[in-house]
Amino acid sequence: MNLRDISLTVLFVLAIGMTGCSGTPTTVEENKTTTVEGNATTTIEENKTTIPQRYESAVLVIDISDLAYPTKLGSVGIDGNSFYSITLSSDGRKAYVVDENGLIIVDIGDPIHPTKLGSYDTVGNVYEVTLSSDGTKAYIAEGSYGLVVVDISDPTHPTKLGSYNTAGLTRHVILSSDDTKAYVADWNELVIVDISDPDQLTKLGSYKTSGVAWGIALSNDGTKAYVGDRNNGLIIVDISDPAHLTKLGSYNTAFWSYSVTLSGDGTKAYVADENGLVIVDISDPAHPTKFGSYDTDGEVHGVTLSSDGSKAYLVDWDNGLVIVDLSDPAHPTKLGSYDTTGHSDNIALSSDGTKVYVTTSAERNTTTLQTYEKAYTNTTDTLDHPTKIGLYNTAGKAYGVTLSKDGTKAYVADDDKGLVIVDISDQAYPTKLSSYDTAGYAGDIALSNDGTKAYIADGDNGLVIVDISDTAHSTRLGSYNTAGFAIHVTLSSDGTKAYVADYGNGLVIIDISDPAHPAKSNSYDTAGLSYGVTLSSDGTKAYVADWDDLVIVDISDPACPTKLGSYSTAGHAQSVTLSNDGTKVYVADENGLVIVDVSDPARPTKLGSYDTAGYAEGIILSSDGSRAYIADGDNGLVIVDISDPAHPTKLSSYDTAEYSIDVTLSSDGTKAYVADRENGLVIVAGVQ
Repeated sequence: MNLRDISLTVLFVLAIGMTGCSGTPTTVEENKTTTVEGNATTTIEENKTTIPQRYESAVLVIDISDLAYPTKLGSVGIDGNSFYSITLSSDGRKAYVVDENGLIIVDIGDPIHPTKLGSYDTVGNVYEVTLSSDGTKAYIAEGSYGLVVVDISDPTHPTKLGSYNTAGLTRHVILSSDDTKAYVADWNELVIVDISDPDQLTKLGSYKTSGVAWGIALSNDGTKAYVGDRNNGLIIVDISDPAHLTKLGSYNTAFWSYSVTLSGDGTKAYVADENGLVIVDISDPAHPTKFGSYDTDGEVHGVTLSSDGSKAYLVDWDNGLVIVDLSDPAHPTKLGSYDTTGHSDNIALSSDGTKVYVTTSAERNTTTLQTYEKAYTNTTDTLDHPTKIGLYNTAGKAYGVTLSKDGTKAYVADDDKGLVIVDISDQAYPTKLSSYDTAGYAGDIALSNDGTKAYIADGDNGLVIVDISDTAHSTRLGSYNTAGFAIHVTLSSDGTKAYVADYGNGLVIIDISDPAHPAKSNSYDTAGLSYGVTLSSDGTKAYVADWDDLVIVDISDPACPTKLGSYSTAGHAQSVTLSNDGTKVYVADENGLVIVDVSDPARPTKLGSYDTAGYAEGIILSSDGSRAYIADGDNGLVIVDISDPAHPTKLSSYDTAEYSIDVTLSSDGTKAYVADRENGLVIVAGVQ
């Protein structure tokens, strides 16, 4: 059980939009041309740096407590910038992000609502940031302007302390353990700078790499530097004498290398490579050899490791966050991933190893930043942008969901995994309380009026009754085999009868007055395939979604149900609900929403319809009856204005990512809880 009082891994993935991205470019004028020596002579003009105008960035917060299913918690958007790098304060409460305009400091103490604290504008593009051990200074790789030191002791007003202009284009910086030296990846060389006096930075030495130095990692004893050399892979340099740097060995990863990190014992190097992750044995620095690799199908620009070294967190340019199992370095395997939707370029991991913060960039003509802002402000007063605020991925396939009266628990019908009870008191961090294996295929749930019993439509296992008075230890009370395939269940207002939509067996009425010994009252063969059922407020009529038809059944005498009328919905009717006054039925069918006038049950007539574009599976109405919330299959959640039944119109929608089958609402109507099949329970705000 993922308890939220346990600290979570915080992972910052930096997603940017620069090299290889679309959008109208703009040219940033700078003042220097650098000649690079390598296998061929190349001229690099940093004064011609191209920045896409139409990219926006955001710092995302992603929960990776379940490695297989990382989920977004919150975000903060920064308009008009493209992030390049990110690092965290030692207490994990601040994130330091750099972009083409400089340094941005973000308060991440509340991961659901990260906020900007301050910023420092640089002259050139900033590609990397690292912090002093006491957290009072930031060291910035400022492209063609070299290394810049910024005082961040007051995060709301960072100020420049000093700088050193290197000869090349600074891409990366890392500090010695005593904070006296900075190691800079300076395009075609490794440069060591004395930073003991921030006001008087001086060069100690350098080593010219044969390609483009992009990233650096240091050995634990500080005597070796491991350089990710974009053109030549991994280069190992002896830095024990900063004035006389010498090459120890190298390993060509075959593709462009962007960054590198080391195992805790210093025997392995993990290289972020154009073709994925490459693991190199560096136990003999003079003869590094390949251990293994993992191809992400994209370009990996950054890599960091879990504290125990068993997992690698990769940032992939096009694919976002990829989590890899390193327990067998020769055969790394994928554990999970999260698509950041933008271009990802760098990564940082919090010291506690249990929660995620991610940054991404997207083109301005998308709604990405708007969605982030919704999560950040937690706005729920508009239908323009429904936003996911929480997710719990169940072990099975979520087919049905209902809530406790106090709204603190969700009960999920989880197919062959039975009943799952989820604590939703903290919407952003839903957690599992318990589960009960019903032995069949749980498809729907109804609760007793006192909330102590769950009635589960359990497929070929019929109706199963579970005692949920102790949510940590659910126990079976009784069951009844309906003979068909129980798909949906609803209860009479007095809680003595259960009405089961039993697929090819029609409507089955079960006496549940004794939960330990439920007994059949009678049944009605609806002639079609019964998928859903709801009752009139007086309990005398049942409205059955019967595949091709809506069937109305007189249940005033449960022992002798009789048909009152029917209406062909034209599509396959899956679910049904009633208006508050009982004169209209709202049917979710394969063509969307169908509204039927049932004021005369013997002659139901169509009032209106709305094509939802998906395959409508589940439906619920707002308390005032003006809106219908539809679980629309692979189209997610669709919200429809039904105030004019003859002309229903779409208000908004939210793509839940998998296949929406059922939906229910919070008591105040501000949140929707969606059973999203293999995606589990999805909580969506901003639906009122």
